[in-house]
Amino acid sequence: MAISENNCTKVISQNISIVANPIPDFFLFGDEGCPPLTVNFFNASESEVPLMYTWDFGDGQSSEEVNPTHQYSAPGVYDVSLVVTSSTGCSR
Repeated sequence: MAISENNCTKVISQNISIVANPIPDFFLFGDEGCPPLTVNFFNASESEVPLMYTWDFGDGQSSEEVNPTHQYSAPGVYDVSLVVTSSTGCSR
């Protein structure tokens, strides 16, 4: 941006930083067995900036830990999801 006043020009500039969206990813150990079953979740998400994590274990429980451990007390098949949100507010 340039501002001209009294035949003088002042240039003002500012950097804009655009970072890539985070890429959520995880793996787990202990995904099969009898209840109570303890499952260890390991975050493998990628991002250029720090992340916040929202795990949904599919049984009404959740966590914001990076690498949570969760215990399932009832038989069933559970859909687990992870949403990562960057410190810039981008989420996937």
